Amino acid sequence: MFHTAVLAYVRDQADRDRFADLVQGMGAVWISNEGPGVVPPFAAGLHGRRENMVLLAANGAPLAWSGPHGPTIDWIGPDA
Repeated sequence: MFHTAVLAYVRDQADRDRFADLVQGMGAVWISNEGPGVVPPFAAGLHGRRENMVLLAANGAPLAWSGPHGPTIDWIGPDA
């Protein structure tokens, strides 16, 4: 499942968290591309956040910072 810059429009953080729990329990590969504050656990512990960029993650594991909707990408190294 893939989405980009969509969950930010879900106003309530509890609703976002329920969505994350539901998707993670489906057994599917979840590729998200959202602001780092939208699903806070995905960005926890990351260093070097990029301004005006969103976090690309697979099943909650951060992979890269990208421009909104994906026009640019900056891969996150193992030391992130």
